[in-house]
Amino acid sequence: MVVATDGRILLVRGTYGPQRGRWHFPGGRVEPGELAPEAARREVREEAGIDAEVVGLAAVRHRLELGPHLTPIYLIFRLRPRDEAQSPCPDGDECDAARWFTPGEIAAMTDILPITRAVALRAGQQPPLGEVEVPGQSGEAWTLFA
Repeated sequence: MVVATDGRILLVRGTYGPQRGRWHFPGGRVEPGELAPEAARREVREEAGIDAEVVGLAAVRHRLELGPHLTPIYLIFRLRPRDEAQSPCPDGDECDAARWFTPGEIAAMTDILPITRAVALRAGQQPPLGEVEVPGQSGEAWTLFA
């Protein structure tokens, strides 16, 4: 979830599966050898053309696995754009539109994934969990958010 300093939130409109025609946060799977925060930055850049930095962990969803392509743990990181003047540009493959929305616009939307609305509307109410440096542990192999 990319949040600008004025509170606007970046969403993309999906082109396939349950996201088809619905707005949601840019996101995707973690690639082998990649930490989850790196994956969040990469997915935002790939899907919306925005260079952003991770601020912290905004939400975690856990569910029982329902199939081979579903992820039981879903992490939603909070990011901020490095350049707020940069306009979103959808990748044209996984999403056909990308734009900034105010929380009020998100609250009124009907074509949005429910989890996206729930997390987006809490964005201004609580700070994200921040990355914590653990001596002798933190680094390229793992990260802690607390």
